[in-house]
Amino acid sequence: MRDLEEAGESTTAAFAALIVEEATLWFQSKAPKLWRQLSEEDRDALIVEYYNQGRERIQRKYAEQMKKTGQYIPEPGDSGKRHRKNARVIARQLQRP
Repeated sequence: MRDLEEAGESTTAAFAALIVEEATLWFQSKAPKLWRQLSEEDRDALIVEYYNQGRERIQRKYAEQMKKTGQYIPEPGDSGKRHRKNARVIARQLQRP
């Protein structure tokens, strides 16, 4: 367990990569058309939200939306929105000469 306590260790990176893959597959299966239409920043924001909130909470939100409206349109929460904003700032900075 010591490896998971240190952010630079390989187990932590592998665990994060597994969650990213799980989130991607989950969103692709629940909202395939929307997922294809989203920008990379927006997809990443949803993945960040999945990572931070966890599968159970995201699934609960999915079930609630499906019960209310019959469709699922995922929206990032605060952490996803923060990621999206930061990604845009970083992209602008990288484009500067």
